[in-house]
Amino acid sequence: FVCLNPKTQLKILTKEGNSANRGRKILYVQGSAQSILAAERTALNFLGHLTGIATKTHQFVKARGRRRLPMISDTRKTHPLLRDAEKYAVAVGGGSPHRANLKEMAMIKDNHLIALRQTYWSWHDRLIRQVAQLRKKGIPVEIEVQNLDELNAVLWDNPDWIMLDNMPYTKLRQAISLIRQKAPKIKIEVSGGVKLENIPNLARLAIDR
Repeated sequence: FVCLNPKTQLKILTKEGNSANRGRKILYVQGSAQSILAAERTALNFLGHLTGIATKTHQFVKARGRRRLPMISDTRKTHPLLRDAEKYAVAVGGGSPHRANLKEMAMIKDNHLIALRQTYWSWHDRLIRQVAQLRKKGIPVEIEVQNLDELNAVLWDNPDWIMLDNMPYTKLRQAISLIRQKAPKIKIEVSGGVKLENIPNLARLAIDR
């Protein structure tokens, strides 16, 4: 509103993070009718999109219960130019935003591992060196695995995080037990197939995110 007309006056009537039921007034706008109507739809689009993210995040946080862990986080798959706003909405909903960019954390995903295997004979030695180089620069490293074989292959690479992606619940428990026994300092993230209905069961596992 103010970008279109600096003379527009705004008053926020509801605190950030509060729930707002139907009919509750959250914002008062006063100014030129032309300016207000020109900005209205864009403002409503932002409001609907971001409060939707905050609300969905809050539902997951509530489903987790009173536990501090696992953190409820987002992904880096955000809309162009809206990343900061969308991650802010996650935080307002009670979540813990994941990395915002590659400087905050390096993610070694399944397609990276496939490329390493096809390019280098001693791909695992190269992976260990790359992880060490990144950590030496102060960049945390997370490696994604999708089964127990991949987990055993990267367990000794000493990443900061291991992501267990799209694993069935029984395999998930085995993988978590293996990490906690052999590399207890590595933090564990579970991704893929995470839904409101299975959050209570996942929250009972020894995972961090």
